[in-house]
Amino acid sequence: MSNVGGSRYTPPRNNSSYSGQSYTTSNDSCHAGTEHRLCECGNPIVTRTSWTILNPGRRFRGCSGKKGSYCSTFEWVDQPGCQRCVEVISGLIRRLSRSTANEKAYEDRIRNLEAHVRFLQAKLYVVLIAAVVTYVGWFASRRMP
Repeated sequence: MSNVGGSRYTPPRNNSSYSGQSYTTSNDSCHAGTEHRLCECGNPIVTRTSWTILNPGRRFRGCSGKKGSYCSTFEWVDQPGCQRCVEVISGLIRRLSRSTANEKAYEDRIRNLEAHVRFLQAKLYVVLIAAVVTYVGWFASRRMP
């Protein structure tokens, strides 16, 4: 534990309760007094929201360093959620993750199909030109004695 700005901080553990996606929040009353505090490495302390399976929607304060280079300054803002809330939110997060993966797969499929359509259009253009040239040649040969 470290003491930063008069508050007690617990360093994050290397488990899924700390790792994962989160985003910085700003206009909230829980941020009072954190705007000018600095963490152990000199970066401003920010409040973020955890979107991990173990702590979905739970806010925490910590280092504002670049992703992957945070110092050990860490403190939970919210109490752990009830078990049912964690289960429901975690299920929604998993469902959203699957939807996002499906969306990316569909986008890839659409890009592949669009490329195939362009290929077929080019091929059709070549066939059309060949047909016109053949017809003109055939028509010209019928007119000549």
